[in-house]
Amino acid sequence: MSSVIRTWTGKLIDLASPRIEDIDIYDIAHALAYINRFTGHTRASYTVAEHSVLCSACGAPEDALEKLMHDATEAYLGDVSSPLKSLLTEYQLLERRWMELVRQRFQLGALDSSEVKRIDHLALLAEMESKLSRAGTPIDITQHDPQSGAVLQAMRYAIRNPDGVGHKYWEQAFLNRFHELVAQRALAQIDCDLQVRIGER
Repeated sequence: MSSVIRTWTGKLIDLASPRIEDIDIYDIAHALAYINRFTGHTRASYTVAEHSVLCSACGAPEDALEKLMHDATEAYLGDVSSPLKSLLTEYQLLERRWMELVRQRFQLGALDSSEVKRIDHLALLAEMESKLSRAGTPIDITQHDPQSGAVLQAMRYAIRNPDGVGHKYWEQAFLNRFHELVAQRALAQIDCDLQVRIGER
């Protein structure tokens, strides 16, 4: 069986032999906006793109771009639930290869840093409260991680938007956030370079 897929932008990509030139932000934004979290077991559509935008807005701002892109590989490999992923060793290895290429393609820091994982986990808790079919029972994380309480509360507020906002909305929201964060990072680098030059005079 072939391991080649055709992406939204028309690229033919061999999942088993990923190349950095295969990775396209428009493919990523589109696919994540149409892939549901929790393998679809939600009260209404809740996409990986929405989750990613939420994560990027929480916690330390310096790695907001990494938080936005932490699930980018799912645009190509699909959103495999954590319980199932733990049983699929080959998938985990392939995911790491794709993650490294995504990191290189967009000049990112670690996509699995402790801060990215922390925010991803807090988002999971907030989403479980509000998006699952039997949602509604608040989760008290403060007894285990007091510093994360405020972040979790902010996430709860952020995801109270009406269920079922369209896929195209979240595709564009993801792209807008990506371009915003890339521009911020570029400006910060320019400022840093200027400070270095001034210091050398």
